[in-house]
Amino acid sequence: DSPVRRYVTRELESLPPAVEGRPYFMHADPGVVKDSFTIAVAHTMPETKVVTQAKGDALEIPRVVVDFVLSWDPRPNRPVDYLNVDEVIKQIVKFYGIKRFTADRWNSVHTIQTLVELGVDASDMNFSNPDQLAMYRYLRLCFYNDMISLAPGDEPTQNELKFIKQKDGKIIHDIYGKDRADAVAAVVWNAAGRQYSKVRALPFPSEGARATEGPR
Repeated sequence: DSPVRRYVTRELESLPPAVEGRPYFMHADPGVVKDSFTIAVAHTMPETKVVTQAKGDALEIPRVVVDFVLSWDPRPNRPVDYLNVDEVIKQIVKFYGIKRFTADRWNSVHTIQTLVELGVDASDMNFSNPDQLAMYRYLRLCFYNDMISLAPGDEPTQNELKFIKQKDGKIIHDIYGKDRADAVAAVVWNAAGRQYSKVRALPFPSEGARATEGPR
């Protein structure tokens, strides 16, 4: 007589091939009932570009390739199955040898603890308004200088990124959500090593950032 509980689950059928010798990163943006649980996987390439910011500081940008974005999208009376999420994440971590895993603090404790027990460099990260603004400004800088590649054919992620806006010091979305966009912004931020430095607001390209060297 117990009610049947149904959850949103996913199974991995195939993954993009791993690029030998390159470090891989993953970020998770958790959701259960209303928002999607979204993960983004990316790796860096040897190519870098140095840009000059508005105040004259030089910043080296590595090329980042976003391999894929995967989401568990909850439906009415069908929340996300966290056990399934953890299992899929562990499969991806093993397949790519993920160098670093990060997640929004909300609903991520169990996933992080599971990965730490497996020896993965996993931790949560702040996602306050200033943090988001810094990450999206850096992401825009990467697009402006052609130092990022998205997974081909991923229209949902492209649409979310296309309609992201800044208003009153906050990152907001238009007709599309921003779960996938948030995951991409965070994984690119981490892949570029920005999580190891103090969060600071980077200027939008239109505010003075420009390339000073060609790719190398």
